[in-house]
Amino acid sequence: MSAFNELDIARAVAEGVLPSPTIWQNASFVALRLSGTGTAWRASVGEFVHRDKAVWCSPEMLRRFLGCPIVIEHPPTGTMTSKFFGDRCVGYVIYTYVNEEEQAPWGVLRCLDSTAASMITGGLFDTSPGIVIDPANCATVEVSGRKLLIEGSPLCIDHVALVYTPNGNRGVWTRDGEPGVQVDAAKVDAAEDCLIIGDMKVIYV
Repeated sequence: MSAFNELDIARAVAEGVLPSPTIWQNASFVALRLSGTGTAWRASVGEFVHRDKAVWCSPEMLRRFLGCPIVIEHPPTGTMTSKFFGDRCVGYVIYTYVNEEEQAPWGVLRCLDSTAASMITGGLFDTSPGIVIDPANCATVEVSGRKLLIEGSPLCIDHVALVYTPNGNRGVWTRDGEPGVQVDAAKVDAAEDCLIIGDMKVIYV
């Protein structure tokens, strides 16, 4: 019997041993940004926001993201309803880690929706976290005439949204770099090239 399981696959994707996405069993395993850190501009509300990497990269925050649902676009209500969850949830975060280059929390999505998996492979998504914050745990200052919201630890991590980039919708944490969904450029033929782990076949896509 193989000693490998879904957690081993997720860890291998996070460590770069397997590409993102990797198909295993009935799911695609995808590395993605859960939140950025530092300061970013929120055009939708006309303000800067600051997230402290000491808070967002902490062991506690990484634990809080485990099991977080991944949904297509943000719910119009801000937080998810039962119907939105049923209609838009494509998987959940199975593994979390700190991306040392970005100094930000990242995770591995276990994607169970084949359409979403195909769109992910096509590079069509960025990420945007949906959280609930307590105004009493935040501070607001002005910088060059613009508002800067300094966020504390969120009350609730509600979801992480996959936002659709062809519509110009990019997560605020992407800045000038790559989107927050990792799609490794080097791909191999899934019919011929794969990694055999025990008696299981892991396909590169």
